[in-house]
Amino acid sequence: DGFRHYLTPEYVAGETVRVKLLTRTARGTLPEAAATEMSLPLNKRFIRPYCPGNAQVNGKRYPTVVAGEINVSWATRNRQSQTAYLVLQTEGAITPETGQTVTVRFYNENGQLARTVSGITGNATTWPLAQELGDSGLGRVNAHVKVEIEASRDGHVSWQKHVIEFDRTGYGLRYGDYYGGA
Repeated sequence: DGFRHYLTPEYVAGETVRVKLLTRTARGTLPEAAATEMSLPLNKRFIRPYCPGNAQVNGKRYPTVVAGEINVSWATRNRQSQTAYLVLQTEGAITPETGQTVTVRFYNENGQLARTVSGITGNATTWPLAQELGDSGLGRVNAHVKVEIEASRDGHVSWQKHVIEFDRTGYGLRYGDYYGGA
């Protein structure tokens, strides 16, 4: 604790800082020549909003298979008020920062972006079957879907995002794997 080091030069966003961590134990300090150099890109992590928590698809956390329309839900987070204790991923919503919104992206079975829903101020969004049929370009729902969930505020996007991938099932999809049901 008493061996912290603060950098005197200031760095700006987009710069990459090269650092070496020199561990100190009762046996001494690791020689600088023996330390591994690491690169740390400065991406304004402190100012970015927290990623939503408790992400679910059709009421399940990270399901392997989903039938019917895709309902995505999450619990909002707040980097300014989450200071008293560590908030579990499974906890409910915390009032988000002013101006904070959520973006959800849906990718088709070929990994291509099919739909983006942005500016969401609530805790859920839906990709209805009729919309998915139109977005997929396949004449059917996708056999596999990837969903990304992230927060944004004032042009800053959350450092991390949820990525949930799952198979789709239903009439005509994956017969033999799920027998038409989930």
